[in-house]
Amino acid sequence: MSWFIPAAKNADGGGGQRRISWLLTTEEGTQYKGHVTGGKAFNLPTKLPEGYHTLTLTQDDQRAHCRVIVAPKRCYEPQALLNKQKLWGACVQLYTLRSEKNWGIGDFGDLKAMLVDVAKRGGSFIGLNPIMRSIRQIRRVPAHTARLLAVG
Repeated sequence: MSWFIPAAKNADGGGGQRRISWLLTTEEGTQYKGHVTGGKAFNLPTKLPEGYHTLTLTQDDQRAHCRVIVAPKRCYEPQALLNKQKLWGACVQLYTLRSEKNWGIGDFGDLKAMLVDVAKRGGSFIGLNPIMRSIRQIRRVPAHTARLLAVG
């Protein structure tokens, strides 16, 4: 993994090949460090563990941080799929579930009931979209209120 550090500007505005220190801290706290001259590329360690790590660049009294995320090459696969078993399940939007117990928009009780029902029928999974706050919970001011007014 290579990173390019642009050439730094001196305080007087002139270009300069300033020395920049870098520090990579892994989730576990292991640290890798080095130096690079502005305008040059540098390589991070190639055997980083999976996880969320922090890269810190320091030049004089300036400091910048960024996240370095190392993900597995493949996502988790259940043993049944590795054994080439055929599985089925249901995909659902939580808010589309209806029951006599909810207020017209699905909740986790409805989801649990659906999980039980799918399992009773031989299903192996539920595909569920990400669960986010409802639009009613997101505070937002329209850019222009004219579209909220009925004209004519």
